Amino acid sequence: MKKKFTNPLLIVILLLAPVLTSYAGSLPTGQVVSSPLATTCPSTFSYTVSSTTRAFVSNTLSTVPVLTICNGGLLAVGMLTADVPTANLRFIEQISSNENVIFEGLPVPALRIPTDVGIEYFNRSFGAYILINPTVTGTLSETFTPYIDLNNNRLFNPETECLGQPAILNYVITNTAPPDLTTTFTLKTGSWTDASVWSCGRIPQISDLAQIKHVVTLPPNFQAEAMQVVFDAGQRLLFGTGSTLRMGINTIQGVFTGTYTYDNNPELGSQYFSFEIRADGSLIVNSENYGQPYRATGTWSLNGTAFTASYTYDNGFTPGENTLQSVTANFDSITGKLTAGIWQNTSPINGYAGTFTLTKVN
Repeated sequence: MKKKFTNPLLIVILLLAPVLTSYAGSLPTGQVVSSPLATTCPSTFSYTVSSTTRAFVSNTLSTVPVLTICNGGLLAVGMLTADVPTANLRFIEQISSNENVIFEGLPVPALRIPTDVGIEYFNRSFGAYILINPTVTGTLSETFTPYIDLNNNRLFNPETECLGQPAILNYVITNTAPPDLTTTFTLKTGSWTDASVWSCGRIPQISDLAQIKHVVTLPPNFQAEAMQVVFDAGQRLLFGTGSTLRMGINTIQGVFTGTYTYDNNPELGSQYFSFEIRADGSLIVNSENYGQPYRATGTWSLNGTAFTASYTYDNGFTPGENTLQSVTANFDSITGKLTAGIWQNTSPINGYAGTFTLTKVN
């Protein structure tokens, strides 16, 4: 009887052959990724993006978020958060377009070659996004598919690494202001009141962040509005006679330090008070040196700009009161001057009146 042939090498190969596991993620070519040796796959991740509008991006969303960018605008990408360490978390980025968008000087093709990106993609800005044909809306669709770069070679290795669930973000690049517009910027030098000066053709409103990228003029006796105004290097606003800029600030906070005088005697050291300039124009001051009325001069800074300040109290002030409120404060963020009219002590018993002026240091 013939002895059955057994190949020991074949047995060893069969015993060592791994069981392949298929993952939901796929490469741009459509092939299913099998990672027999991968033990850690990325799960959830998220980040925010902001431009003309804002959006929250995550691979846990059931609907695809949409971000609107006014023609010529930039994109700011926020910090990345994930349920795994982000140091070696990387993404395969796939972008498709309707071929009507120029991104950072280059037209975006219908299907761009996939790129591999890491943590350096986040917490930075990109752009500009410019329409090739300004009469046609531009569209982009971006897919981020995560993987953990086990060998730190900055490339996806399907033999040892696996893809997680992707996140998708759709872009709309337009010349028409969306109803949820939050950021606008200048396209050319001109008047604040000229809609063609502003991105998406809309003059800034009190809820907008306005970026001044050119020299902009405010007509005489005109009040401009914005939540916040940001200037590019070398650009400025030119104010006509009687023109003003109303800022929809929520709260400006800071600390005032200086030399204080009590009963005509200077007091030096660590005395200071904190303050808040509120959106309604009120100024709240909280003294940290309790029980002493002050006549003071000093300096403070707002966004790095130095100011000098001085104030006086009428003799109605009572020692021991430490919270002051101005009921008629007016802050001009352009000239850097704050004038607070009548002061009231928050105590219902002891009141006083005085003035507080704030002047920019030349």
